[in-house]
Amino acid sequence: MRDKLNQPLTVEGKSSNKKKSTRGKSFGYQVLGFGAGGIVIPEFTAANILVMSGGGGGGRERGGGGGAGGSVVYTSQTVPVDSVTVTIGNGSGPGSNGSASNVALSAGTIATAGGGAGAHYSAAGQSSDASGGGGGGVYGVPGGSGGPQGNPGGAGGGNAAGGGGGRNSGGGNGSGATGGTGGNGLDYSGTFPGAVGTIGGGGGGGSDERYGGGSPGPGGPGGGGRGGRNPNPSTGGTANTGGGAGGAHRCSATAPGGSGIVVISVPADAVPTTSVTPGCNSLVCAPGGAKFAKFIVSGQLVRG
Repeated sequence: MRDKLNQPLTVEGKSSNKKKSTRGKSFGYQVLGFGAGGIVIPEFTAANILVMSGGGGGGRERGGGGGAGGSVVYTSQTVPVDSVTVTIGNGSGPGSNGSASNVALSAGTIATAGGGAGAHYSAAGQSSDASGGGGGGVYGVPGGSGGPQGNPGGAGGGNAAGGGGGRNSGGGNGSGATGGTGGNGLDYSGTFPGAVGTIGGGGGGGSDERYGGGSPGPGGPGGGGRGGRNPNPSTGGTANTGGGAGGAHRCSATAPGGSGIVVISVPADAVPTTSVTPGCNSLVCAPGGAKFAKFIVSGQLVRG
């Protein structure tokens, strides 16, 4: 018997040995990759991505409030077929800017800057490349400048420090013995419903209890920490909001800024093959059957 694998192609009862070109023709096939978990569905191209970095630490000794971490939202992004690596920035301790968060995609890395640190005593607040500036210390020194992902910190005044800049507004100035208010954060619940609300508040400025009629600066809405006034210490920025820490009073240490957060929308048809690691990260239900991959620590979005 002849080997049928080498027989001429037969079309409608006619035999032909002539080779036909297949260049440029489509046969209706879709190429799918295979991973350890089975078939990997194609990349999705309509993801919305929120990246928020860690907040700045508050200053010591009637210190300024820490600035909020920088944040950005990218819409209609392409998410690769295999995995996406996410880094969550930490909130910093006294005198230090917050750490950056980022998302590594095939087209490039989406990154933001950590919040600026609040000033110690009579120093100026620290600036950050793109986020909220730290509040200035007492005696009228300025706050740190804010970047395109944040706002400036408030200046110190009298015996009270300025508030840290928030994502939506600048920090308030200190006055007399009253610390400056932390700047307001931004509400992202319209784009990421159920996954995140208002984040990126600046920390309030610290004040000196030896001067009457004053009060510590409140933290800005969105996770900003309250400033300190003896005997009450300052509070840190809320975790996973990028909020700045409140500035300390003259006798206490300051608290750290809040850590950042990353949220990635997952279309409904991609949900069955999508997971997040490690386990403390989660997929949050959204209207219409879609979900949001919510990262509160560094990890991966895994597909397939």
